[in-house]
Amino acid sequence: MVTMKEIARLADVSQQAVSAALSGTTHSRVSERTREKILRIAHEMHYVPNAASRILKGVSPRMIGLVGEVPYFGTHPSLFREFTALLREKKYDITVRFSKMHLPEPDLVRIVRELEMKGVDAIAVMSDNIFDRSVFSLPHLLLGSREYDIGCSRRQAMYLAASHLFGHGRRRVGFVHIRSNALPERLAGWRQACIEHTGGPLDELEICADRCGNDTDSIVRRIRELKLDGLCAQNDFVAGRLIHSLLRRGIRVPDDVAVIGFDGLSFCDFCAVPLATVVIPVQEQARLGVELLMERIRNKTIQAEPARIEVPPVVYANASCGCPEHSDREFYTVNAFQSLELDRLENYGRDLFAELK
Repeated sequence: MVTMKEIARLADVSQQAVSAALSGTTHSRVSERTREKILRIAHEMHYVPNAASRILKGVSPRMIGLVGEVPYFGTHPSLFREFTALLREKKYDITVRFSKMHLPEPDLVRIVRELEMKGVDAIAVMSDNIFDRSVFSLPHLLLGSREYDIGCSRRQAMYLAASHLFGHGRRRVGFVHIRSNALPERLAGWRQACIEHTGGPLDELEICADRCGNDTDSIVRRIRELKLDGLCAQNDFVAGRLIHSLLRRGIRVPDDVAVIGFDGLSFCDFCAVPLATVVIPVQEQARLGVELLMERIRNKTIQAEPARIEVPPVVYANASCGCPEHSDREFYTVNAFQSLELDRLENYGRDLFAELK
């Protein structure tokens, strides 16, 4: 086995410096440059911390490193919650490293090396970026990446959303999003549905907020100008805001304009008109992801081709698209709060209210 003494010799530093760098200590006198050098050498030599010393230091001998972008919107928080809950059921501890949005590969490499030195059993990455798998020297799993092991096709999801509106007899279905450089897969799914149902995507039906004033008045004005009778939104937040803005300006939902969201977030049934959406089934993604990661740990699989297991999206029909309104109990069985039964949610609400009082 490679020892810290050997790493210290190759890095031309003291063994104490190697220990500080490998332990992730942030208050040591080891410079960032030296620290990166030590981590690189340890990674290249496939250094693995001694299991006995890990236990003596109070580190769990069963630990998963979880790397990702800050999960504050969309389905990322739900996926993170479901995935970590399942790992804990299997008696694994979890150490988490979050980076800025759109995790760049240099940051991933640095974080992966830190986790390897901590002696984790495997690493799971939640990101939308593409990564070179050769940076890993442990079993690993990619969730959400375009080179994913477990994922859900955003293109198929938006195709289903748009097709659902066309199925209601809508003929001019627009696509509303925030920034012009985002969401290529969702945009492609909407265009595919338009081509199949109307003969062409009609690019002018794409409404980008930052191209038309970046305010709801401008977006509603554009919807009227284009005479749209259906709207696919970038996500549920955009869809909920659209419903509010349309109603305030006398445009009826779904009579005049049908609206469908994207993600399947828990507030959909609390919109002024209960929101139809296409659900990204995070619970199933988490379950399959944990199963695959456990298999790779058992088999000591380090380098593997992307498994590319796709979990199919689900259309959650509701009042905003012209379907009958769902009840709350049905909703909580399919959306991103899948593990929160309504009774549990009500209990949580009561407990929280009691604490606030």
